[in-house]
Amino acid sequence: MAQIIGQIESLKRLRDTLNQQGIKRFNSIGSIRRFQKNYALEKQAIYREAALNVANELDLLKEAYNHYQEQYQQSKNRVKEDTSFELSILNEKLNRLKLILDLIEHKLKPTKQIILLKLIQELTSLKTFLQH
Repeated sequence: MAQIIGQIESLKRLRDTLNQQGIKRFNSIGSIRRFQKNYALEKQAIYREAALNVANELDLLKEAYNHYQEQYQQSKNRVKEDTSFELSILNEKLNRLKLILDLIEHKLKPTKQIILLKLIQELTSLKTFLQH
């Protein structure tokens, strides 16, 4: 009977220690022995599950990366097209302004010449008047 009490006390102490560590899966010495036997298998199963989870997470991250890369390229192309279109409009406006400026300059040249000729005529007539 002492042996039984000793085994119960050691199981009780062991369970208390495990409970303090947050381990509540063992209800008997048999379950502890099964765990010891299957420890390597459980450890491998945990590693396989973790590796599978990491692989799945990696696949999800790759999909997200590809999705965002595609969105980036689309946005970049859209901005490029918009900018190109706006630049072509601005270039067209600049060309029109240049044409208008050229026309104005050509029109002013004869006008300047006419004004200068009139001014010369007036000065000549003023000189003639003053000389008499």
